[in-house]
Amino acid sequence: MDVEPHDDTSPFVSQPAVHTNDEDTQQHYSYAAHAAEDRDEQPSEHKVPGLDVAEGDGAGALAAPPRAIAPSVPRKSPPRIIAFINPKSGGKKGDKVSRRLKEILGHENVFTLIPDGPAPGLAAALRHVERDGRDLVIVVCGGDGTVSWVQGELGKTAWPPTVEVSIAVLPLGTGNDLSRSLHWGAKYSKKLVDRLIPRIMAAKAVMMDRWRIRFWKLEDGGGARSADVPESEIPSLGMCNNYFSLGLDARGAYHFHVHRERKPNLFSSPFVNNIWYGLHGARSMPTTGYRIAKHFTVEVDGEPIHVPRRVRALLVLNTPSYMAGTNPWEKALFTPRKMWHGYGSGNGPVSLSDGKFEVIGFRSILHNLGMKVGVRSGVRLAQGSRLRLVQQTEKPFYYQNDGEPWLMDGPVEIEVSHGGVARMLDGGVK
Repeated sequence: MDVEPHDDTSPFVSQPAVHTNDEDTQQHYSYAAHAAEDRDEQPSEHKVPGLDVAEGDGAGALAAPPRAIAPSVPRKSPPRIIAFINPKSGGKKGDKVSRRLKEILGHENVFTLIPDGPAPGLAAALRHVERDGRDLVIVVCGGDGTVSWVQGELGKTAWPPTVEVSIAVLPLGTGNDLSRSLHWGAKYSKKLVDRLIPRIMAAKAVMMDRWRIRFWKLEDGGGARSADVPESEIPSLGMCNNYFSLGLDARGAYHFHVHRERKPNLFSSPFVNNIWYGLHGARSMPTTGYRIAKHFTVEVDGEPIHVPRRVRALLVLNTPSYMAGTNPWEKALFTPRKMWHGYGSGNGPVSLSDGKFEVIGFRSILHNLGMKVGVRSGVRLAQGSRLRLVQQTEKPFYYQNDGEPWLMDGPVEIEVSHGGVARMLDGGVK
């Protein structure tokens, strides 16, 4: 994917040109002392600039903010930068990353998410920005689920209206699909940490779509709604950045997650984690009981969508990276014509800021493996901004939201609708 060249209107280009030699880089790191200035707090009106959530009850209200933003007056001071680290992500490099970031950002700006979560760090950052009025960049060190976790807490915090809050990603997870989509990198490296400040200062802000996922339990036989499933029972509080899926791929993710929780010592690095992920995916290969069309009806933007009989997994995709760097919407080497043209509406490219998602079908784990190596594409079903799924059977189904899996009994009704946008930083590296 081509990345637009950075220009002087970038919201974080407020310093002279950044050089990458050690002396100049250390000058950028010294901003941490400026971040620790202690001034009297001033009362101010508040909003949540980092997360622009659509108004309404989640039944489809569509926020329409600009998709890229650039303030007309550059900031006089560099942004305050804080970091949240998930020590359980990926290869458990949290301690090493924490030590290095404390050297770069200062101890007071680096927070570990376990056991207290993001709230204490956000509260401390709020006190600082209320005093000095500087913008805030939150560096999330973890996987896709960690980013959603921090965003969920960020949406509960009221920020001064003149302060812009942005999120950058340092990839510590297994797949790191959001980091790939925002061009921060596919995996952790020491070089990535050492060049973090210059890259943030040159980064371009983009407004990323987020999607609200709601579940309702249905009466026996798939009748009327009987209960609203609380957001607390859905990973990431029912908000999706990357993808939401159900069926065989979610089944593999579920068994991987359970195994990692029970025996964390076996998951020592992203490379080892991907091997385990593949093994648990292979467990799903002989499964034949997850034909989507047998259990679900599918509607996109109010139009019924035909799901081929052999499809055993359904993916709702927001970003151009899934399954550690795969784009199943793109045409691959050996893609049957019918699969490429799809069964529903929409043939545009995948974009994380176009107000649409892509609905894609997978036939088997072997189909997924073909996509992984670039010789197969997914079954294009539709593009749209509202998805409705109704399961009329009682069969338990596996689901995952941004890589966080769970199991739920049917019958259920599911709705995916636009949930607002989040201000993210594009790292600018392919």
